[in-house]
Amino acid sequence: NIEMYIFDRWGQQIYSNTNDTQGWNGSSHHEDYYAPAGVYQYIIIITDNLSWNFEYTGSVRLLR
Repeated sequence: NIEMYIFDRWGQQIYSNTNDTQGWNGSSHHEDYYAPAGVYQYIIIITDNLSWNFEYTGSVRLLR
């Protein structure tokens, strides 16, 4: 299993996804707007078949 969360600079979650074949295209959670250019934080949580959790955090720069 995989969970991905994207946060804006104020810490508000703007996107989440549990599909491992789909990435973030810069849209909001409900795809009613596209996020402006800037730096966004991400958290990715992967659960393997032995129920071990691996958490990855970092930042990504969105360019328009």
